[in-house]
Amino acid sequence: MTELSYDVFLSYARVDQENNQFVSKLSTELQRGFQSITGRPLGIFVDTKEIATAQMWQERIESALTQSTLMVAVMTPSYFTSEWCRKEWDWFEARESRRRSEHGLSESEELIFPVRFLEHQPSPRSHRSSIYASGLESTIRGPDER
Repeated sequence: MTELSYDVFLSYARVDQENNQFVSKLSTELQRGFQSITGRPLGIFVDTKEIATAQMWQERIESALTQSTLMVAVMTPSYFTSEWCRKEWDWFEARESRRRSEHGLSESEELIFPVRFLEHQPSPRSHRSSIYASGLESTIRGPDER
């Protein structure tokens, strides 16, 4: 079995990050909220931070998918038109299916956390990060550790 290096694989359309830095903000909030709840840092794969310029990016993404516990998918219109986002989603969906059949993952335990991006939706920052982090914490830790 492959050793898991990341708690979360952050799946998003690159154009969304380039346009408004939403992905960086989400990553920061997830890390902050997770650490405040669990007392440990969140191991998160974000391609722009984890892939060096000269690295083979496709192989690095495939490796990170294999080494991640779950995926947070940033759902935007661009996400649904991205070939790579579809590949990442399909990979995790197949993994979830295998975990259900081989390891008894229940229907209520998900490996894919969709996050819908809505512009101009005011929400208290601490409340939002706590919701994300508590859901991630319970999934990453597993049912026996809750």
